[in-house]
Amino acid sequence: MKDLEELHYFLGIKIICLVDGIWLAHYQYAVKLLKNFDMLDLKGISTPLEQNTSIGLIYLTITCPYLSYAMGFVSRLMQNPQKLHLDCVKRILRHV
Repeated sequence: MKDLEELHYFLGIKIICLVDGIWLAHYQYAVKLLKNFDMLDLKGISTPLEQNTSIGLIYLTITCPYLSYAMGFVSRLMQNPQKLHLDCVKRILRHV
């Protein structure tokens, strides 16, 4: 076994160890994701899903638990994707 010192990055997540706890940041991962979908210059929004969305990105939810519901909601219908589903995913990305 080898001591590799204090962990700073893991799978694109920055780990910051402080006296009062450990902070996880996904800024670089989020920027890369937005660049891949050409959404980096879009205006941000305050919520990941519209209220009462009715429709017939999982790794990011590790550091943003509040995105878990939105991503789970959209992921349920991956077998039959429609334009409405893509619009929901784009809204989630704009929130990021």
